[in-house]
Amino acid sequence: MWTTFLHVYEILVLQLISSDADGAIQRAGRFRVENGSSVQNTDYTPGTWCRTDVHLENPEYHTRWYFKYFLGKVHQNYVGTDAEKNPFFLSVVLSDQNNQRVPQYRSVLWKKTGTQKICLPYSPTKTLSVKSILSAMSLDKFEKSPREILHPEIQKDLLVLEEQEGSVNFKFGVLYAKDGQLTDDEMFSNETGSESFQRFLSLMGDTITLKGWTGYRGGLDTKNDTTGICSVYTVYQGHEIMFHVSTMLPYSKENKQQVCNFHIDFS
Repeated sequence: MWTTFLHVYEILVLQLISSDADGAIQRAGRFRVENGSSVQNTDYTPGTWCRTDVHLENPEYHTRWYFKYFLGKVHQNYVGTDAEKNPFFLSVVLSDQNNQRVPQYRSVLWKKTGTQKICLPYSPTKTLSVKSILSAMSLDKFEKSPREILHPEIQKDLLVLEEQEGSVNFKFGVLYAKDGQLTDDEMFSNETGSESFQRFLSLMGDTITLKGWTGYRGGLDTKNDTTGICSVYTVYQGHEIMFHVSTMLPYSKENKQQVCNFHIDFS
């Protein structure tokens, strides 16, 4: 089994395409951008912002399928090798469709490139084969045909794999730039932020001590303080989020971007 899926930092660059007369963003590529909601039937002061609830698109895509639908239920896990000699795992469970007492198959295909999830209809007169499930996931050719894994430890390994995949927990870089700062070196050299920046961080989440932290760490060191003493953390709709804050990461004048640039990448 591979040790981990690709760990990538999620840097979201939003290009604002157009706006209406009030400055509300009409279109921003494939991202949803919300800049506050107008208040109706109340006293409203122009120029002020109102908080809006964050809209999580396609929440089922971010759901931990194995944890939610497979763990603790009778299911099968398979291992195989595709035509390119890449290993894969397949998990299959017979479950209820949206609590409507309609049985369906849920399947998760685990590959180095990520996971693929699919729901397939259940037929009491026709058994769904493993190869037909893989075919529905566009995997038809094998170097080694899939075989069932009966060892109970595989469940623990798949849970770890699901956590490492990144579809559940998220890490974001937060870079503080003072007025007039234009270069990376200038921004990364800020070891403290303004009072407004601190208020902003408090809105983003809670400041936690990294050493001994047992929650989602997002690649930060929780044993030896090599990536700073504190960070900002929150949980939103069951998803753990760790913010890599530039002013909280170690800074060295001799090697200005060694740690910061590793955890907050513009590329």
